[in-house]
Amino acid sequence: MSGIDEIIARIDAEALASENVLRAEYDDKIKETEEACDAACAELDKRAKEKAAAEKSAMRLRAENRAGTACRDELLSQKRALIDSVLCRAAKSFSSMDKKKYTQIMAGLLSDAASDEAVKGEKLYLTVAKNAPASGEELVESSGVEVSEITEADGIDAGFILKTGRVEINCTPEKLIAQKREALLPAVTAALFG
Repeated sequence: MSGIDEIIARIDAEALASENVLRAEYDDKIKETEEACDAACAELDKRAKEKAAAEKSAMRLRAENRAGTACRDELLSQKRALIDSVLCRAAKSFSSMDKKKYTQIMAGLLSDAASDEAVKGEKLYLTVAKNAPASGEELVESSGVEVSEITEADGIDAGFILKTGRVEINCTPEKLIAQKREALLPAVTAALFG
């Protein structure tokens, strides 16, 4: 081998050794980079799973809250309907009440209505329910109130309407219960729902 061949062989050997060192360093860096990427990907995957679990939990909680609200709204609606039904039945019960009790209640209401400042000294006109347990004459007699005219109406189930030329006092059970609804609600609610 000549001197040049020897130099070329040495350069080739050194180049190969350098290449091997560089390749080893490169392989190490690639391995480190891959490990860092794998660790970063694992961390991202872990965070994504945690975030997905948290979001799933939050979504479930929101769905449960919405369902709970819908159930409470439905229950409240059903309770209101039941209360309205009870109050309506209470109003209708006057038309089938015992005559003596009905007369006592309505005569008291008629006496109170006739003593109202708005109707005192005026001519009074009494409209009573046509099919009520007691007639208008019986209510007037029992209450001691003087009225100019008594008429019967099919449009009311029980009670009466006292009128002057300007004022009307509605003492039908539906109207009385509607006026006192807010005051009656706590007692009715307690009786129905405990």
